Amino acid sequence: MDDGTALIIVSDHGLVPASHHLWVNNFLARHGFISVEFDADGRPKVDWSRTKAYCAPFTQIWVNLKGRDPEGCVEPGEEYEEVREEIVRALRGWRDEETGEYVIDEVFKVEDGAFYGLWGERDGDVRFFTRPGYSVFRTTDLTPDGKLVTRTEGYYKGDHGSSLPTKRFGLGSETALFGICGAGVPARGVRRVPVKLTDVTPTICALLGVDPPRHCEGAVILDCLS
Repeated sequence: MDDGTALIIVSDHGLVPASHHLWVNNFLARHGFISVEFDADGRPKVDWSRTKAYCAPFTQIWVNLKGRDPEGCVEPGEEYEEVREEIVRALRGWRDEETGEYVIDEVFKVEDGAFYGLWGERDGDVRFFTRPGYSVFRTTDLTPDGKLVTRTEGYYKGDHGSSLPTKRFGLGSETALFGICGAGVPARGVRRVPVKLTDVTPTICALLGVDPPRHCEGAVILDCLS
């Protein structure tokens, strides 16, 4: 690079090892939120007129809301909030029957997830994070056996997006890598405070001397530039 060039490197996410899978829709069905029957081949048939909530995808739980969902059965307002409270209580009490430990680290209404970057009409009504080691990857199916917690099998023994982004399990974490050097960037060593992905674009704009996009959500990583 010449003296007028800065280099920024950003990696994809990391991966947390998984020792167990959580079958969230089976859990919701067991607690009465999903009404389902299975045919002779084990395929589920959901009765949406009696289904209050479901998980899709992964850590997003949607209330089957009248006026929003095609076959919504939950009334907006008081009933909607009651269903969300019931879901939160149920998930907080979910234990691994084999070990007795809780499997959910945190569960909250989506509007309380803004500091995690979770919000808006396209996000689920309830969000949750699993304890490290417990994955929801590819386990949102409904199954006749009603299994809730199983040991990982086959190829998928790692996950991202299930646990809190700062959690570790063994040597694994979801933390990505960020590096910056060159023009306008003093030598600082390793930054111990996490960088948000949304901070990268404003920082590039600051190096270029231009305004960031109007709807940009991040902030300039000033301690990397001054």
